[in-house]
Amino acid sequence: MTSYGEYRPYVALSSLEEWLEKKGISPTFSTVFTWSMPDILSTYEQQQKNLDTIIEQIEEITAEFETLHESRIAYMVKHGIENWHQLDPVKDVEHLAIKDSLFSTIKISVTEGKRLKKERTGIEASIPLLAGILVGTYTSFSSIINQETNKHWTFTGMKHPNFKRKFDKLKLRN
Repeated sequence: MTSYGEYRPYVALSSLEEWLEKKGISPTFSTVFTWSMPDILSTYEQQQKNLDTIIEQIEEITAEFETLHESRIAYMVKHGIENWHQLDPVKDVEHLAIKDSLFSTIKISVTEGKRLKKERTGIEASIPLLAGILVGTYTSFSSIINQETNKHWTFTGMKHPNFKRKFDKLKLRN
């Protein structure tokens, strides 16, 4: 039997600032509906460039992480280390120093990757907002909420408590 999630009514956010925060978009967009069309277009183009740059940076960080990971494994194999915790703090000082250096570099790489991915999320969310304003879909914050409400009902309509009742009356002909 197919199971659908619990129906939840759409709860609109009360302000553009709150909506931007939820989407991970910079607060600088809080006045976007007062910007001129050339400014919106310019920002849209800049966000596209920023997105391309961040995607490249994420790919570089990912490649760096993979290289570090492979280096760590190769070092462990070369020196017969199965688990770093098995090393003796006195006898294996050199190996532990290498481990600390590798793990420190990996931590920096992972932290930077997470930061870039979070930034990417905000930029990715800002592009449809700007595009929607440029093409006239979004004319105010309320037009965003109206579209989200409609999208919510499109995807959750069948989960609504009245959905089954409405369609129980349909009889298929044999």
